[in-house]
Order: sequence, then structure tokens, then C-alpha cells
Amino acid sequence: MKRLFFLTIGSVSFAIGTIGIYIPGLPTTVFYLMATYCLARSSEKYYQKITRSKHYQTYIHKPFVAKEITSQAKLRIFLSMGIVFLIGIFFSPSWVKWLLALIYLLHLIGLSWYWSKKK
Repeated sequence: MKRLFFLTIGSVSFAIGTIGIYIPGLPTTVFYLMATYCLARSSEKYYQKITRSKHYQTYIHKPFVAKEITSQAKLRIFLSMGIVFLIGIFFSPSWVKWLLALIYLLHLIGLSWYWSKKK
């Protein structure tokens, strides 16, 4: 039962993450990480299959594990995060706007620092 639960959640997460590649605002990375976690607990075969997929290699392994990311990809990530945060800022009360701006700034600093470290 537990194995089926993780397999189902992992498969759905992978599907949503793949859709997120083509739909702006739908996060790919989060769903791929959740899919990897769930599939690792359900089946070694499916875990290996997902970690070898083209999309996983492009959106998770290269930028976050191997730290192989181009300046253009960084810019695209920061711009898409900025758009999502701006939408939140636009519809939030003033104290939340400051909090969201701080969180975005911390993302910029943290990711820039992470990618500047060599593996």
C-alpha cells in the first residue's frame, strides 16, 4: 500500500513537473524533486528511470547537482522567479510585499552564492 502511494504521488509529480516546463509559473524543480523522493521509496527501477530522463538531467542534475549552468539560464531563472514574486507583491498587503521582496532577494543571493562555488 505504501509503495503504491509513493508510486502514484511520484508519477503525478513528474507529470506536473513536465507540464511546468511549458507553462510559466508552474514550478518544474519542486515537482521533479518530489517525484524523485517518492519514486526512490517506491521502486529502484522507476527511480533510475526518472533520474536518467532528459528533463530531470536538464532541470535538476546539471544546475543543482553538477552546478553546470549558463549565465542565460541563471537570468531566465531569476526573471521567472521575479515575475512570480511580483504577482504576489501586486496582490498582497504592504507588510507582505516587504517580506516577499526580502525572500526574493535572499533567493538571488543564495542561488548566486551556490552556483559560484565549484563542485
